[in-house]
Amino acid sequence: MRVLAQRSALLHYLVVSVFLLFWLVPALLWQSNTIVATQAPLSLNSGPGIVTVNGRQLIVSKRNLDGTLSSPNPYIIRGVAWSPATVETTDNNNSRRAAFTSQATTDASLIAAMNANTVRTYLEPPLDASGLMVLDQLYSQGIMVILTVDGATNDVSRIQQTVNFYKITPLF
Repeated sequence: MRVLAQRSALLHYLVVSVFLLFWLVPALLWQSNTIVATQAPLSLNSGPGIVTVNGRQLIVSKRNLDGTLSSPNPYIIRGVAWSPATVETTDNNNSRRAAFTSQATTDASLIAAMNANTVRTYLEPPLDASGLMVLDQLYSQGIMVILTVDGATNDVSRIQQTVNFYKITPLF
């Protein structure tokens, strides 16, 4: 019975987290007047995908490469936590962010080969074109991202910068 309660709590936490990251945070900040200009990556089109919750089920309309939305479908997360590191990676957040860039191409294909469709990050990729490239690599392999926007630092400014920078990609 205890395991069942833990699984139920974990499922609730996961659904709420995905809901907040995919829908609520971008929806709130989408209306802000601050738009961060970025280079147009492969996946940048007409905005984010749409994620809703129906009972205990996630319903996702993914953003297609041509900018249209796919029809809403139930989304079953087959995911992994992804926090890339190399021998040179230190405990510094900038070093950890650089590891995303250096490992994205290799890791995206390996994650896809595992038949995973979702990764959860513990830290956001760099807030520049290399960070968009990381998300493009994952997106090109059919992998959605639950993007952490606060690495447990409670830095409201950094959270807002991260959401504003990545909100226009189809991964939210």
